[in-house]
Amino acid sequence: MPFVEVDTSVGRIKFSYVITTPSSISAEKLSPNFPTIVFLHSICPTKETFERQFDDPRLRQFNLVTLDFRGAGETAGAMNPKSYSPSETARDVYNIFQALKFPACHLFGVAGGSTVALELASNHPQLVLSLTLCSPLSPTELDDVAYGRRQICEYWHEYNRGLLAGKPSVDETLMDDVVTGAVQLMFNNKGTPLALAMTKIIHTYALKNWCQSPQQLIDYESACVSWFLNRKPMTGEQYKEIQCPVSIIHCKEDVAYPFQVARDLQSNLQSAGVKIVSLYQVPGPHLGCLTHPERFSKLTMNTIHAPFSNHIDQNKHDSLRNYIIYTTSKPQIAVQTRNTGPQIGNPILP
Repeated sequence: MPFVEVDTSVGRIKFSYVITTPSSISAEKLSPNFPTIVFLHSICPTKETFERQFDDPRLRQFNLVTLDFRGAGETAGAMNPKSYSPSETARDVYNIFQALKFPACHLFGVAGGSTVALELASNHPQLVLSLTLCSPLSPTELDDVAYGRRQICEYWHEYNRGLLAGKPSVDETLMDDVVTGAVQLMFNNKGTPLALAMTKIIHTYALKNWCQSPQQLIDYESACVSWFLNRKPMTGEQYKEIQCPVSIIHCKEDVAYPFQVARDLQSNLQSAGVKIVSLYQVPGPHLGCLTHPERFSKLTMNTIHAPFSNHIDQNKHDSLRNYIIYTTSKPQIAVQTRNTGPQIGNPILP
């Protein structure tokens, strides 16, 4: 697994990342003749969130990249609970882009990764060709969701402080409650094989990264609570900097963030003058891209194709034209919504 070392607010950190190209499932660098999609996970989940996207033959026509954020998965690194936020994560990702000399890319973000993708598109519009935002977060954390995150953190700390103190026994129900709460948020407690496998992967990494020392317990709180509570709403001026097509995908079974959150994001982008903003509802829980990958792959392809049908930033996308292969004889374009209000449609979805 390759790593790239970059500067962060807490010093140099080695970030784990994965590159696949149309000809290699594990490449050291991008194939220069193909466009690139970068997948950004949420904060507790890891890069394995995108297993199904990396297996999709339509998306495998592109360079595909994903990485573990600071303190997640195979990436180490401390976090300051007072300052760790989406803005700081976006700076980390930008520094990774610069270190690896990435060209302008298409971004796919899920949950917290959507927030990071928006930050990148606003701060570095020249690097972002399109945004596919799955299960976007509210501008600030909703009260009931914040309460749930704090409660899970308390259980995690109580359980692991007992272990670190060498107590002969700890209350195992505390860890059961942590896992149950996380699975409820991500998958609505539905025990599909993929959901169970992803839960086991996240739990394994959490035990490695977030409970081996008092500092790691602070890191857990920084990543799983403070990151969400420290985030600030993007301003209209920040939204105005976004220059690419945007698709917003809300999962109907998301127990944390209602459809109105996605509608409000669409409205904010349209009010700021973003030319192409599409809004969709699809079946699935918060991490629907893992449980219902077919729909997300189709919508990602539509988002990438949008500039050809709407004549914006055509030159930036010329390299893509010759490399999209459609599974139907006539490409079907996502219903676009400009500044005329919400128009929710998904004619290509079964």
